Amino acid sequence: MKDPFYIRPYRSRGRPRLKYVGIERSTGKKRFFESHRESKRWAHVRNTQAGRHGTEAAISAELAAVARRGERELEQYGEGLVEAIACRLAFHQQRARSCAIDQLFAELAESKRSAGCSAIRVSFIKLGGRRLAEFAEKRGLKLVSDFSDTDIREFLDGLLSSSPCTWNNNRELISTAFNYAKKRGYISENVVKKIDPRKIVRKPIEYFEPNEAAKLLAACTSNILPGAALQLFAGLRKEEVVKLNWSDVHLWNKPKQDKLGNYYGVVNIPAAVAKDRDRRPIKIRTNLAAWLLPFAKPNSRVVTDYNRGLTKACKRAGILRKRNALRHSYATYHCAYFNDPNRLMWDMGHESLSITAKHYLNFGVSDEDAAAYWQIAPFSRPETLNIFAFKPESYWWFRRVENIAEGNWIVGITNFERHFCLGSHGRAYHWFKMPGLSRPPDDRYHIPTWRSLLEQRGLKHNIASKLYYVVWRSSPQIHTRELRKGFASLAEAEKFGDEDNQELLAKEVHLADIANVIDFSAAPQAKASDQLISA
Repeated sequence: MKDPFYIRPYRSRGRPRLKYVGIERSTGKKRFFESHRESKRWAHVRNTQAGRHGTEAAISAELAAVARRGERELEQYGEGLVEAIACRLAFHQQRARSCAIDQLFAELAESKRSAGCSAIRVSFIKLGGRRLAEFAEKRGLKLVSDFSDTDIREFLDGLLSSSPCTWNNNRELISTAFNYAKKRGYISENVVKKIDPRKIVRKPIEYFEPNEAAKLLAACTSNILPGAALQLFAGLRKEEVVKLNWSDVHLWNKPKQDKLGNYYGVVNIPAAVAKDRDRRPIKIRTNLAAWLLPFAKPNSRVVTDYNRGLTKACKRAGILRKRNALRHSYATYHCAYFNDPNRLMWDMGHESLSITAKHYLNFGVSDEDAAAYWQIAPFSRPETLNIFAFKPESYWWFRRVENIAEGNWIVGITNFERHFCLGSHGRAYHWFKMPGLSRPPDDRYHIPTWRSLLEQRGLKHNIASKLYYVVWRSSPQIHTRELRKGFASLAEAEKFGDEDNQELLAKEVHLADIANVIDFSAAPQAKASDQLISA
């Protein structure tokens, strides 16, 4: 049987110092030598190794020396060369299965969206993915498997907001993403579990005093007042109010009674709207029915432009907007007045009674404040006698009366053109280019002075016969043109505006329906919500 390794003479003009070549018979691989002795020793060692372990086990002397040195160094850790090779091989196999961080978060966001998570949650996942991808690019971390717990901790410490709550929320998001990556085989372990969450000292919940809640409701516009009332007296979340339709609000003309008193209907929170994706009916107590009945419509959203409108209402009422104070007010006063934590847990949509008890039980609200809170209804107390949503001024179609001139003065170039009947818009701008007819800096025009100037220049003009006009917007859009109608006297303009305003207000607000629920004369002296029922 021929040896697997053999040598033969070698001649080459380009490499004259090389005299012999060693060849592996099975593969044809070659190695060149300068002396016969060196080549013969190489062939003997390789043939001996091949005879003992096979051709594949035949390694060079240098590689064998490296292997022996590595074996000696690994002995102090209780491992051998085989374990080290297996560990390194597993590392490269894992990197081959891994993916980039932006791909991971994109897959997670799509998975959560398909599972029915809210758009806010999905956008939070995408935002977290973009931030972590930017961090990975700066650190040269190409794959998810490249991340260590030190990298994650460095990312969390580098967030703009250093509050423990923000830190924990982002840690939880990354942990969720890495758990998803582990299920998909992108990583072998979740390194985020090695990072302990920060301890949070929770602040007491914020809620409105009864007079603050009444002022806020009185300052709300019609497009947000039902939502504010639902949060104050039914405990809905802001996200639930924004998605709620009037078809989910079932109001009755006659009350029913349970152990907590009378109620005038039920608000059905659909599963698609609820945070926990579980349908949740909440009973409509008497004062809540009084706030909802005037604005109930067949098919439409309960609120529009809610968040911005609520901020404006707080400013209009002169109170500070507090975080989740509407919903917290409901839970706080419900617990103090009705003393039914199980019912409160259901209305709030909490998973367990411990959550409700931790935040709202024994909060220290007096019985007087709790009773006053559940008496808040339209016209029931001084703060709710003047309700902004019951006025024409709160609607886009409001007809307001304006006059072109104030005594001998005109304010604004538009009124200047109307007073002198210039006809085409922009004619006054052409006049202002003439010498001696510059536009006043404060845009106020003295009528006798300008009449004299126009007559001296011979500029054609007339004096308007209708110095008063009613103006209103043509549509509810923010940027829309205004419509005007002129009148010769202020009385005519005010009469036209008042008649239109009252007619349009009657279509928007059904004030007569409140009398079916609230006895206005008895409301201020009532002690409990069920005593507000009309006899």
